Amino acid sequence: MAVLRYAKKDECPFCGQSTEGVDLIAAYTAYFNEAYIAVNEELETYTKLPEKHYSDDRIEVLLSRIETNASNADVWKRYVTLKAPVLKGDIAKTIKASRDEMIALLNKKNANPLEAVKVSASYRDSYQTLSALSTAVQAYNDAVTAANAAIVSASAAKLLSAQNELIWLEFTKKRHGEPLSGFCDEYVKLVEEKEVLDAIKADARAKLDTYSGSVVDTYRKSINTYLKTFTAGFPSGPDEGRSIQAACRTPRAASSSTIHRLISGKTTHR
Repeated sequence: MAVLRYAKKDECPFCGQSTEGVDLIAAYTAYFNEAYIAVNEELETYTKLPEKHYSDDRIEVLLSRIETNASNADVWKRYVTLKAPVLKGDIAKTIKASRDEMIALLNKKNANPLEAVKVSASYRDSYQTLSALSTAVQAYNDAVTAANAAIVSASAAKLLSAQNELIWLEFTKKRHGEPLSGFCDEYVKLVEEKEVLDAIKADARAKLDTYSGSVVDTYRKSINTYLKTFTAGFPSGPDEGRSIQAACRTPRAASSSTIHRLISGKTTHR
C-alpha cells in the first residue's frame, strides 16, 4: 500500500491518530513491504513497454520508413550501383502478435503479482519469430548504411562534375557577353579573312611556280642550243659535256632563278 510510505512513525497520514498496536496496519505492512512495492514498480514499468515500443503508430512509422527507403533506392539505382535494402515478411503481423503475447502475460502477472506466471508456448513462438525479425532488421540496417555510403561517394563525384560543368557554363556565358563577345567575333572574322588570304596566296604561288618553270626551262633549252651552235670549246665526256641547268628558288622567297653551268659533270655558277 503506497500510503504507508507517507506515514511518520506510528501516526496515520490522514487523521494523525496513533497506529501503534493496530493489527490491520501490521498486516498491511507485512503485505505491502518494500520488496513488494519494488516488484509492483518494476511490473508497472514492464507493462508500459509493449505499447511504448510496439504501438500501432510506431509500426506504421516503421512500415512507412521501409517503403520510403525502397522508393529512394529505386531512384538512386539509376545513378549509382547499389544493393537495395529489402526486409521480407509480414512485419506488422509479427510485431503485433509478439506484442499481444507480452501484454497477455503481463496482465496475468498484474492480476497475481506474487505468483509465478508460466510462459505460454504461443509466447515462445512469437518471441522466436520476433528474434528472427530483429536479425533481419539488423541486416537491413547494414544494407541501408552501405547504400548510403555508395550514394554519398557517387554524389561527391557528381558534385565535382557538376561544379566543373558550371565553371564551363560560366565561361560560355562570359564569352557571349560584352566585352568578350565583340572580341571573339572580331577574332573569328580575322581568322576567316586569313584563311581567304592564305588560299589566294597558295593559288598565286602555284601559278608562279608553273610560270617560272616554263619560262626558265625555255631559256635553259635556248642557251644549250646556242652552245651547240657556237661549238663552245668545253671538253666532252661520254654524255653531253656542256649544258646549262636551272636551280629552284626557296618556297617563301621572291621569284628568282639561278643558272648553273655543267662542264664535264662539274657545276659552276653564273
